[in-house]
Amino acid sequence: MNILVDTDILLSIESDHMIHRHLSEVLRIINELHCRIVIHPSTVKEIEEDQDIPNKMILLSKIKKYSLLTTQSNPYDDETFFKLINKPASARDKVDAFLLYCLYKNEVNFILTEDPDMIGNAALLNISDKKIMNIVNAFKHFKGVLQKKVSLDEGPTYYFYQIGEIWHIGEKGAVGTFEDMKGFHYINVLLSNKRKNISCKELYDAVNSFFLEIKDKTYRDEYEDKDQDNEHFKEIEKKFAKGPEVLSILKDEISRREEELMDYGTLSIEDREKKDEELRQIKAYQISITRSSKKVEYDPSLNKARLSVLKAIDRALEKISNKCTSPISSHLNATIKTGYECAYNPVLTDASHWILHPNEIV
Repeated sequence: MNILVDTDILLSIESDHMIHRHLSEVLRIINELHCRIVIHPSTVKEIEEDQDIPNKMILLSKIKKYSLLTTQSNPYDDETFFKLINKPASARDKVDAFLLYCLYKNEVNFILTEDPDMIGNAALLNISDKKIMNIVNAFKHFKGVLQKKVSLDEGPTYYFYQIGEIWHIGEKGAVGTFEDMKGFHYINVLLSNKRKNISCKELYDAVNSFFLEIKDKTYRDEYEDKDQDNEHFKEIEKKFAKGPEVLSILKDEISRREEELMDYGTLSIEDREKKDEELRQIKAYQISITRSSKKVEYDPSLNKARLSVLKAIDRALEKISNKCTSPISSHLNATIKTGYECAYNPVLTDASHWILHPNEIV
């Protein structure tokens, strides 16, 4: 499936951060649907010849990462086409005509554009509004396609529930039993809130409201939180220089990584998840440095919650890895995110089904 992107969308990547963000989501979904983003040769030529485009070379380098549409179609060879719409009055309109003609001749499946005139001409050509869309409508459309695809897929059934003091964890047909650990409670809450970011403090408070007394010394050591060294950032600190220029360095690094994540065609789902996590940690480090530079008092309860949740979930995942032979261990390690915000964040195409309470067992 080929999806043709109009010039105005490409230009907005550099100038309109809202379009940029929405386009990122659309491209992510398109990538998971294994569709192909294509660029028309006329679009590339138009950008190359326009002397008023800022950062033109950067934009062209980004465009080259997408496939160039191979087409010989010329609307000027089709008299019927220009009987339905007016002939172009400008160079910009001429490019639009070439793009529309590709959709008209079914050489591409969709066009993404923010140009209302182009969408209006598509209506005159009797092209469905499901074939030519702006970014917001494209997001709604492709997200719906993805959700329908996921609902038709038969994914694995995982079990993660508690009966008494025993947890039952694993895949259907290979469920293991585990003694109670606080990390299991944290994971169960995250699994119950798929793709929802939950504050580490909110998660910590929600689980600990069920533990008024902590008798086990292992738990007690865990929640005393003797380590206040912000150890979570030690590896990141090694990569960046100390001193007044660190915020500028971090800002540049974050911008570079965000641009890198736009390259959907070159990243596998696993690589994207890894780079997303690295970017999240760098942003968290940037926040901690900013707080420090402004001499804002650090919230010890928030840091305590973060470290406590992190340690508890790490111990629980390690216990599952050591005992479970089913794929549930690798799945959880890849999709459970911890930090100041925690989440169970599988890819949108993930079709896993979870049994999180014994009452759900059929």
